[in-house]
Amino acid sequence: MKPVPLCSAQSLARLAAFREQIGMPVPAPLSRERIRTAVLPLVTGVRLWEDTALATSDPGVALRVTTGARVVDSPLGCDAARAPTVGDGLAAAAAASSRYCSGQRVWITVAGDDVLVHRCFPPEIRRGRRQANDFALAMIIDLVRCGAGSDWRPERLLVEGPPPAHAEELAALATGTVDFRAAADTIVVPREILALPLQAPERRLPEVTPLPTDDFEGSVRRAIATLLEIGELTLPALAEVTGTSARTLQRRLALSGSNFGRLVDEARFDAARRLLQDDDISVTDVAAELGYTDSANFTRAFRRWAGVPPLGFRRALGTE
Repeated sequence: MKPVPLCSAQSLARLAAFREQIGMPVPAPLSRERIRTAVLPLVTGVRLWEDTALATSDPGVALRVTTGARVVDSPLGCDAARAPTVGDGLAAAAAASSRYCSGQRVWITVAGDDVLVHRCFPPEIRRGRRQANDFALAMIIDLVRCGAGSDWRPERLLVEGPPPAHAEELAALATGTVDFRAAADTIVVPREILALPLQAPERRLPEVTPLPTDDFEGSVRRAIATLLEIGELTLPALAEVTGTSARTLQRRLALSGSNFGRLVDEARFDAARRLLQDDDISVTDVAAELGYTDSANFTRAFRRWAGVPPLGFRRALGTE
């Protein structure tokens, strides 16, 4: 069974900053305190792009978000910016892409005097796909610009899917031909550019912990933890981020020796233990954070998990 595609929260840092700037809510995993270490289901991360596009009535919002952005400000840039040449940087970006977004695929092919840099998401990623693709395109183009100059644009660009509402803006990324309805976004780079020294600006982004290598159940646990934190933990929501139906998800969990209810209990217990370590958060607030409408129900559940009530757990920690 394939694991759930995940993405580093840091890969959405520019989006989080933009949402904060325009007054849109920033989900807890994208907060300044959590963004370097948090992991999201890829479906959830990409959907934030669509939410932003709808809220701003701007299908090309990702191109606005990338204004002033540099590849060295993204997790991809942590690896690519160390490379000596443009070609080495592109190869490093392709090799590292799945370390920060396990559902993303970046690969390079050669056609005569051109090198083609391809990138795509798996087909189950739908909502917000074009906006997330736009951001990735801009980051790869910026990587080439670190050697070819800040004004460089590809002569040819292939864009996945039919022309979107902001097709003219995408076409402006290239100096020549832009072909829509491609199988994947593709940037055509002349081979002569690959040997240019990569002169990336100084990296400002701290090192980002790569995604762990998870099996199916492990990645589902991570997805549940995120959905719990953002208040969207239901079986249909979890099925959506796994790219399957609720019935199929339950069957796969059963084959791995688990079930939805047990994994939710474990996620709530883990989150409860973390939250209870902060004595500024009341037990009532912890219960609400975990989706309980009645703190008494949370207390009973916690006693079942830990053998002691929440306040007893706190006293044992010395935080009460």
